[in-house]
Amino acid sequence: MAKHALVHTDGASKGNPGRAGIGVAVYTDNELVPAVKFAERLPDCTNNVAEYTALLRGLDIAAQLGVETVEVRTDSELMAKQIAGSYSVKAPDLIPLYNAARQKLRSFRSGKVTHVRRGFNAVADELANVGVSMGLGQSKRIDADGPNTEPPAHPVHIALAPTTEPVPAVAAAPVVVEPQPVVSTAETASVKPLTPASTQGQTAFTWLGHGTVHITTPGGVNILFDAFTESNPACPQTWHTPPIDYLCITHGHNDHMQDAKMLQEHTGCTIVAIAEITDYYGNLGVSWDKLEAMNRGGTIKVAGGVLSITMVNAVHSSTFETPAGTLPMGEAAGFILRGADIPTIYFAGDTNVFGDMKIINDLYEPEIAFLPIGDRFTMGPREAAYALGFLPSVTTIIPVHYATFSALTGTPGAFRQECADQERDVRIIVPSAGEPFTV
Repeated sequence: MAKHALVHTDGASKGNPGRAGIGVAVYTDNELVPAVKFAERLPDCTNNVAEYTALLRGLDIAAQLGVETVEVRTDSELMAKQIAGSYSVKAPDLIPLYNAARQKLRSFRSGKVTHVRRGFNAVADELANVGVSMGLGQSKRIDADGPNTEPPAHPVHIALAPTTEPVPAVAAAPVVVEPQPVVSTAETASVKPLTPASTQGQTAFTWLGHGTVHITTPGGVNILFDAFTESNPACPQTWHTPPIDYLCITHGHNDHMQDAKMLQEHTGCTIVAIAEITDYYGNLGVSWDKLEAMNRGGTIKVAGGVLSITMVNAVHSSTFETPAGTLPMGEAAGFILRGADIPTIYFAGDTNVFGDMKIINDLYEPEIAFLPIGDRFTMGPREAAYALGFLPSVTTIIPVHYATFSALTGTPGAFRQECADQERDVRIIVPSAGEPFTV
């Protein structure tokens, strides 16, 4: 039985107030496929009421699954901050829902509610729209091991007397889970940073889900490409704060630099990125001696000169969403990592195929490449296979940036087929998230 659940919730109201529905997607053991999907049509209500109702249903489902710890992710910033105690709850129709949510959270050994962008809540958002389209009072539940249309148990909404008294906040306790086997099979009281597995003089690679990759060199230097760990629904809990010496950020989108400041504060790593991104973190208070500004075409030496990092072109956009609005973050890039004791690695970042990949191959002759295949926002399988025609020195390819969200439709199977159809003679490795491998 799973001990931890990641619960994505969303509420929708057409008219606010108006026709409403909710969606819940529950993941256990950090799987990419929801263990439970749930949609329900609600009586006409406001969007905030729908959001809270979705939270309650999600907590009910998590309790039914018997988990000990729970993290809820919602695109309702208001609800997340109310649960955290940052905002007060004054609306009379929300107070009973808030109190019920607080009580349910306390029933778990630990639990928290986290705000994420709508794009990172796509499955629950789709389910909420399904709920809106249902008949009044209808609901649908689908379990990974078979359909189940019975709704989860949930309290009847009882209108309480309006009150404006302060509502106590729910403590946002850290989620505690049993570490994955890659670290230890022993149960611990808290999640500890990883010590990368011994690779007997080889370079260790670990895909952390989505577009994030951790590398440990034979000399013990730890490099993370893109900062999407704790906020990443595909990243195992034990890898949320891995050891990092150098954090290389390809571009400014939230699913690539969302957790950068947290990781820098936790590990003391040096952030390597285009100048606009390093300026952003410098102005946020990151020490300037922990920032390595670059631009495309440039190379820096790191780790006492043992390794070199070169920034290369990518074809993509680069902005970062903040409470103050959307900020430009320079332009997207990829990286080449070289060293005497490691194979030459090309980390393409988010990109489309482009002809100058041939120049990257001619100049640096990468042996291993990490290419996105998810489609829609990056290359799909066909384009990624075509890109290998510009990269004849690459003998091993690891596909990334797929499966995290429903909008990413490209799959490793489709990529393999495209490589076969285009006669690409390469080794394709499809790792599990959080499991180190060597090449």
